[in-house]
Amino acid sequence: MKKVIKKNYKWVFIFVLITGILLLYGCIKSSGDTKQQPQSGRKTRQEVKSTEQDTTIGTLKAGKPEKNKSTAGRNVQKQELTTIDAETAFKLIKSNKNNSNFIILDVRTPDEYAEGHIENSRLIDFYSRDFKNRLGKLDKNKEYFIYCRSGSRSGRTLQIMKKLKFKRVYNLGGGIISWQSARLPLVK
Repeated sequence: MKKVIKKNYKWVFIFVLITGILLLYGCIKSSGDTKQQPQSGRKTRQEVKSTEQDTTIGTLKAGKPEKNKSTAGRNVQKQELTTIDAETAFKLIKSNKNNSNFIILDVRTPDEYAEGHIENSRLIDFYSRDFKNRLGKLDKNKEYFIYCRSGSRSGRTLQIMKKLKFKRVYNLGGGIISWQSARLPLVK
């Protein structure tokens, strides 16, 4: 009987220890995250900023632009940099079929492009030496849809285009792999 009691105390001790650690971790984590809500019920600038960056509209993740501090108070055209899923991308391309201000950019290699690409896309190889220069020569006021194989290169391209002050860019989340998984058309 004494052995059973000793074993039970051992498990109780372990349970209490783990519970204490979890509670302590929770208290430390939540104390760093506490923000006082303004009495007016309005969100602080930081809360609005983080809300804008994480906004989701259907399956469309909207990356809202930040205002440039040096242009505060002036009428500045905002950037819209967005990552979208394959179905939303297909609808976007279809709705801009005859729009000369809508450009589809494939940032994969020429070999990948030759294996199959989205119709009417233009190739700009991410790994080429003049990649940034070629991007910089594009009209920043046009609307762009970019994609790669998995979404990694196009995600980095999205950040480059942000720095280059492109106004509106859509990135295919998951790249051509997600496009093919959705069984959407490619051309060779």
